[in-house]
Order: sequence, then structure tokens, then C-alpha cells
Amino acid sequence: MAPTFGNAGRRHDLDALRAFAMLLGIALHASLSFVEFPWLIQDSRQHEGFGLFFFAVHGFRMPLFFLLSGFFTAMLWKKRGLAGLLVHRVKRVFLPLLLGLATIIPALNWVSGFVATSAVEETVQKMTAKVAEIPERKELNYSALAEGADAGTLNLLLEVAAKEGNVEALGELLEKGANLHFQGEAVASPLHWAAGLGRVEAVEFLIEKGADLDVMDGNKATPLHWAAFFGQPETVEFLVEMGANLDVKTKDGSTALDSVAGDWNKEIAGLTVFIASLLDIHLDLQEVEASRPVIRDLLREAGAGETPKKENGLGALLLFLMIYPVFHHLWFLWFLCWLVAFFAVFAWVRSWFPSRDTPRWILLLLAAGLVVLTFGPQSAMRGGGGEPGFGPDTSIGLLPFPHLLAYYAIFFFFGALYFNIKDVHGRLGKFWWVSLPLALFVLFPAALYVIFDPEAALSMNENDRRGMVLLLEVAFTWLMICGCIGLFQSVLSAGNRFVRYLSDASYWLYLTHLPLVILLQWWVKDWDLPALVKFGIVLTGTTGSLLAVYHFAVRYSWLGTLLNGPRSRELKA
Repeated sequence: MAPTFGNAGRRHDLDALRAFAMLLGIALHASLSFVEFPWLIQDSRQHEGFGLFFFAVHGFRMPLFFLLSGFFTAMLWKKRGLAGLLVHRVKRVFLPLLLGLATIIPALNWVSGFVATSAVEETVQKMTAKVAEIPERKELNYSALAEGADAGTLNLLLEVAAKEGNVEALGELLEKGANLHFQGEAVASPLHWAAGLGRVEAVEFLIEKGADLDVMDGNKATPLHWAAFFGQPETVEFLVEMGANLDVKTKDGSTALDSVAGDWNKEIAGLTVFIASLLDIHLDLQEVEASRPVIRDLLREAGAGETPKKENGLGALLLFLMIYPVFHHLWFLWFLCWLVAFFAVFAWVRSWFPSRDTPRWILLLLAAGLVVLTFGPQSAMRGGGGEPGFGPDTSIGLLPFPHLLAYYAIFFFFGALYFNIKDVHGRLGKFWWVSLPLALFVLFPAALYVIFDPEAALSMNENDRRGMVLLLEVAFTWLMICGCIGLFQSVLSAGNRFVRYLSDASYWLYLTHLPLVILLQWWVKDWDLPALVKFGIVLTGTTGSLLAVYHFAVRYSWLGTLLNGPRSRELKA
């Protein structure tokens, strides 16, 4: 059955697909505690299958959402005009974003703080059970804590010992099986922490034991970056003597010398304090300021090259605005505000020319061109695929990362053009029964092999490997999007009451789900149940409770009107 296009009615299939993308986001977040991932909660029962689920969903979900948003934005423009479109988007996107910043984000921050505090208290209780004098202790009794501890606990203790610079404890923990290459908080290794905190003896010990001198954290920063940035000249000198690579660049293109090359000012001081606070590192800013010229001279004498200044003054402020976490999981609403603003400019210019539909015959050509265009911003993520990972990055700061905004803009504007094409016969997703299996069972496993398998890393040139990952990521994303559009068009074109109700509720569910997900993950994390069962508890507990709140308190209220427009209660006969 052909779907309804243009101004004639609601696209039930794409409405349902947009809801599906949002509900998948709840499942994605619910899965994160059940796989080794930099997440607030680490469940006692984990399974690799959740990692596969996460990467598969993450690889296409948000690009699909923005494509559909572009489609419905163009539909609104045709139905209501430019002014009507902007009023609608202010009501449905900008105002909910402001409301979320005043309610949901503070709730999320409180829950995150509560869970983190509870984890510390739980650790202290466990230590108290092992060490009777724990209330009066001067330092941790690592021997007692490590006795009978599992691998995860040993790794966390190794991180703490590295932070304290306790060489004796490091040696004992490594003997008991702690992983020297463990990367925990901030995806940082024990060597990062020892270097950043100036624990020179611990740095020397870890390197002697085989720690990678140039290991990278989540931002691609090495221990040398940490030591330089946090003002540890003795550690910098030692790392340089040991042969640390002076030319490694972080994600924003900064070398260790770049991090101390600029003149000290309020922006740099603020950025330093902000990053230190995120890592719970206590700094004496006067010492850091005084150490920067010393470190700068050490690195220059060692042969570190100068990079054109780009992080000083305004550059540092812009970077700060990009990385400071403001929106968390509501970042997509902020991106929509930007994209709708760009679309408004396009619509205003477009109004100068005669209105006509885009010819359907160029659909495939247009899709092929945008697939190629996607390679540019995709290549800027994770060094073009050189780091482990699959799928697009996110941007939760006040200023979007330009390459990410460009990436999602491609999907958004393709969605707008797709509306104008009026693909009545469903050419875009016609072969969904081929594209979905091809993406999920061929391209996706191939990408994971190239990214994670050691044999692939050794057998391929690094540039070839990055190019292969990039090709597989882009192809997977577009095939999944086209396949999902075709699948939903084939089964949900007519729509039904339940799907429409769920489509309405999905917006509320996604906006509010994350604090509850984290609480439920924390609640079940130590239960002696299979990971799949606990995942089901988190997922159904979150969606069920929020759906009940939606039905009884939101759907027919002012908030429901703000999110979805007015809804009328059905009267029983």
C-alpha cells in the first residue's frame, strides 16, 4: 500500500520509524551498564552481546532521526509556510529543550552524583568489613582489599594506587593479576594518572613493568600530555628521557607542547580548572602557571615542534564552549534548532524561485552523492576510524562541533529533499529485505573485525585500515536508514491507533528516561541474575513507568500539548 505524501496527511510509517529511533535510544542507554564501556554504572553481570547491540544501534539511529526530522520539517514548511514552521519548532523543540535544561538535566546530574556517592560509600563499607580500623585509617590497606578481589576491583585499586603514587601497592596489585593496561575513568591508564599527578616514582615503575609510554586516553592524549597540561615538569622531563613521542596529537590536534605554549590567561586558567574538576584533580594554579615555561623549555629542547597557535584566547574559549557538558542526551534538540535555522534561510531563498517538485529520477543519484559527501565529516570522527569505535560522535556543549553539525546536516537536508521528491512508489527503501541483512550481517561484522581484531590491525596498513572502517561505517549507516524506511513503509503505511499513541509517547519517553535508567541500573547492578534479565528489568521498568506517567499526567495536559499538540480523550460509549 502506497503511503500518503505531501500535504494530504500524516506519514504514519515515518512517524512510527521516528518513534522507533527514540525508543531504540532508551534500549541503547539501558544496555551500557552490561558491557565494558565508559559508563557510570558497571553491572556485575556483563555480556559481549550488549556491545554488539550498542554499536549496531548507534551506527544508524541518530542519522536516521535527523533524516526524518528533515522530512517532517519540509512537510511543515509546505503545509504552514515559513512562519508557521518556525512557530511550530519553537513550541515542539526549543521550549521543551529549555524546560529540559531546567528539570531533566538537573535531575540527571543529581542522579549521577547520587550513584557516584553511593558507589564510594559502598566501597568504604567493603573496606570496613576487611579492615577493622578503616574509620581511623591514614592510607588504604591494599593487601586486605586485594585479598580475594575480582579482576575489576584489582584494576580499580591499581588506578587508585597510581593516583597516590604508591609503588609498593602497584607491585602487589600487578602480582595479584591487575591489568597494567586497564583504562578506566576518562579512558585513562594508570600511567596517565601517575603522570598527571606528578608521581614520578610510580611513572618509572609502571614503565619498567611494561606500560605503553604513548598510551592514549579517550581524547587521544598521552601521559606526556597529562604531565604537561597539569604542570608536572619532573614527570615531563622523565617521560622525555624515556623516549615519549613528542608529536602525538589529541582529538583537537594539540601536542603536549601546544598545551603549554600559550600565554597564561583567564580562559586557559578556567579551562584547566574545569578539566581538573572533571577528573577530581586538585591543582595549585599558581604552581601550574609557574611550571608552564619550564615545561615549554624542556619540550622545545627535546625537539618538540611548534604548532600554529590555535587554543589561546578565543580559541580556548570556543573549545571550552564545545566540550563543557550542557545538554547531555538532549543535545539532539539543540542540533535541531541549528538545522531548522539553516533550513529557514534555505526556505527563504527558495521562495524567490518557482515551486516545483524534485524529479524522482534523480533520487538514486542524489542519494549516491550524499553518501560520498558523508565521508568528509565521518572521517573527522575518531581519526577516521583509527580508534576502536563504530558510529558517530555526539556533541553536548553549547557550541556544536562543526564536523558533527555538518554530518547531521547531510541527513537532515536529505530528508527534506526526500519529502520534495514524493517517492510514492518507495524507491528509496524498495529492497529493504536485501539492504537490512547486508548491513547487519555483512558490513557490520566486517567493520568490527577491521576495528577490533588484532590480526586485521597487523595485516593492514593504518591508512588502509582507517579507510576501510570509514567505508564500512558510511555504507552501514545509509543501508540501515534506507532499509528501515522501506520496512516501515511496507508494514505501517496505513497506521493504527496503538502505533500512533506510541509515536506520541516516544518523545516524552526519550526526553525523561535517562535519570530513571541510571537509577534502575544502579539498583540491579549486584543482583545475581543473568544480564539479559536485568537489562529487561531496566528497560521495561523505565518505559512502563514513564508511559504510565505520560498517559495519566502528561498526554492531555499543557505539557502534552507542548510536546505533541492537543490530544482529546476518547469517550466510552
